[in-house]
Amino acid sequence: MISRGQPKLLLAVLAGYALMQMGNTLQGTLLSVRGGLEGFSPAQIGTVGAGFWVGVVIGSLRGGRIIARVGHIRTFAGLAAIASSAALLHLLVIDPYVWMVARALTGFCFAGLFMVVESWLNGIATPGSRGRIMSIYGMTGLFAGIGGQMLLPAADPGGYALFCVIAIAIAIALVPTALTRVAAPAEGATETGIDLARLYRQSPFGTVAAFLCGVTTSAFFSLGPVFAGGTASTPPRSACSWPAARSAASC
Repeated sequence: MISRGQPKLLLAVLAGYALMQMGNTLQGTLLSVRGGLEGFSPAQIGTVGAGFWVGVVIGSLRGGRIIARVGHIRTFAGLAAIASSAALLHLLVIDPYVWMVARALTGFCFAGLFMVVESWLNGIATPGSRGRIMSIYGMTGLFAGIGGQMLLPAADPGGYALFCVIAIAIAIALVPTALTRVAAPAEGATETGIDLARLYRQSPFGTVAAFLCGVTTSAFFSLGPVFAGGTASTPPRSACSWPAARSAASC
């Protein structure tokens, strides 16, 4: 069971997470489509997509320090503000390598944001409710991701409106968490080193499988929209088929 007062925090965290994921998934698809419209090569579009995951790796290793230093709410607010601003940077400079750096910055921020959300949810959960809460968290991310994809035909990918939608969605994700009256988890994040060699010795199949899954899904997420846009007759048609494909890959 969840203690009294914590359902409000759960709703606030999940609402912010949903908006954040909606902006993130729309941004990933939009950058691939826009890169194709700008004449980027598939290799350059893949590089932009890879930048996000490089940022995620670095953020996963460093995000705990930020949470331990300033707390959950300030970390969430600061990283979301940076991610919202980075989305608009793609409009200012149309260059694949600048986009790669901006996307890496976004990935760093989202890794920290995911850490905040998941540590918060683990703090709320009890042994009896943890599975239910984390399943709701996973489904929230999937549905929000589908919603983000479905926003692609709302405006011209060659314009600026969708980038503004992304920035607005990520910025508004701050509101439910920043205005909640429920205190954040009191315990700070702990620094734990990752020994990849030991991890491989304990589970070689799991380590290799996770690596290969990351390679294939990241390539699919980056170049899939380009293929969908090239084979569909109109952007709205490809936008309706791509969420199903992406959701299937996420599962």
